[in-house]
Amino acid sequence: MREQEIVKGLLPEMAQIINAIPGEVYTSKDAETLLIMQRRLSDCDLKRELTKFNSVFAKQKGASISDIADSAVSYIKIKVLSESELLDFDAKSLRDFIKACRLYIDRTTNIIRLSKTHVMTADAYQKEKIEQTIRKNEAFIEAVQIEIAEVEKCIERIPKSIFEAEEEPCEESDTLDESIVSMPNEYSKKKVDIVERIGKMISARKEKKEIEDRLKDAEKEVSATKCLEIPFYDRSLEATQVLPCKDLSCYVLLK
Repeated sequence: MREQEIVKGLLPEMAQIINAIPGEVYTSKDAETLLIMQRRLSDCDLKRELTKFNSVFAKQKGASISDIADSAVSYIKIKVLSESELLDFDAKSLRDFIKACRLYIDRTTNIIRLSKTHVMTADAYQKEKIEQTIRKNEAFIEAVQIEIAEVEKCIERIPKSIFEAEEEPCEESDTLDESIVSMPNEYSKKKVDIVERIGKMISARKEKKEIEDRLKDAEKEVSATKCLEIPFYDRSLEATQVLPCKDLSCYVLLK
């Protein structure tokens, strides 16, 4: 629907509602467009929330803190619906709305904490403005919390079969993810097995060499001439005569 696309494109400007100043008339360059979209939309959740949001433009004597908070809550609903490409809330989008609300609560709580720190060093004029902003943000959090409670009650009334139908694709996705994760695990296991086999082969060769050396030493001790192995260090020299050992056939004397 063309109206949905237009409203979605206006979300960045609508987000500025939280920066509205209590007691002053709130205006927006997109106010006229939003009012037109409100009239053109058929009866649906998006139209109802857009009507609530646009009500802040009608406060000619200035928007109160509660007016700003209510419009800000409607903005969150409009954002969730627009990003989900829906006209009416369903089970999934209601849960998405609660997630979005909690995100805004955390963000606004941090802003309040910083504002309370800043107000201690501000002058009289700045202090008044900061305290007003703190009250507005606290009212926004309270309004969001009330809305979360209402939506949670609404979710409780939704049949579980609807949620189960929505969660089935997620379960398939989880199974796919598990199979994908298991592939690297199997590869790692095979790699470890190969390394272990190579390690065992090297250890076996070392052990065999040690046994052979011990047998040679034992043969030397019992031999008649008790000849010793003479190492040949200089590789540049070449032997002209090879004399087999009389006691140990595995030894030779190079001359």
